[in-house]
Amino acid sequence: LDSSLLKDSMNIAVVELRITSAYEEKDYNTVIFLGERLKRTQIIYPSSLTRLALSYYNLKRYNDCIEVCELLINSQFASITIYYYEASALYKLKQFTKSNELLQLCLQASISKDAEDYYYLTGENFEGLHNFKKAVANYDTAYYLFKNPVMKYSCGRIEDINLKNIPLAKKYYAAYLAGAQPKLEDEKKAYKYVKDRLEYLKKRLT
Repeated sequence: LDSSLLKDSMNIAVVELRITSAYEEKDYNTVIFLGERLKRTQIIYPSSLTRLALSYYNLKRYNDCIEVCELLINSQFASITIYYYEASALYKLKQFTKSNELLQLCLQASISKDAEDYYYLTGENFEGLHNFKKAVANYDTAYYLFKNPVMKYSCGRIEDINLKNIPLAKKYYAAYLAGAQPKLEDEKKAYKYVKDRLEYLKKRLT
């Protein structure tokens, strides 16, 4: 590969293969040397540039890692790996809020939508077992991952009816009302019920 590059330093197929070889050997400096050469072409080579970002990370060059990750993201070639390593680099630089924002994208991309149903059913099971705190925890997790406001209603209902924690119930009900967009008749009825219930609880505490 090196002999081929001496003859034609911009043979892209050879450059990419050499980057792969260097990365497997943990020769990160060679990856960076050749990866930057590819980057200067202003053509995106996702696999090689991903290895370039990871090489910068492994050498603790976190700002350079972030720059390559951003290039891939802005060029619509982002992957969970890129989001994760940029988040990790941001963490190393103590930019915790930005790191968390990217980790949320990792979660959304890596967790199946079916998981919402699993968390919801788990919550219902815990309700059946009268373990209301664990039920709330599962509904909360489902909301955290998928932002379905119905989960906030379920949490509010338990805090209101079962745990008698009225201040917390009010917060959950308010969050449900802020996010819900009822369209079907049953959804509209549920929305009206929660709205009326919240008003009742407010008056009860005044």
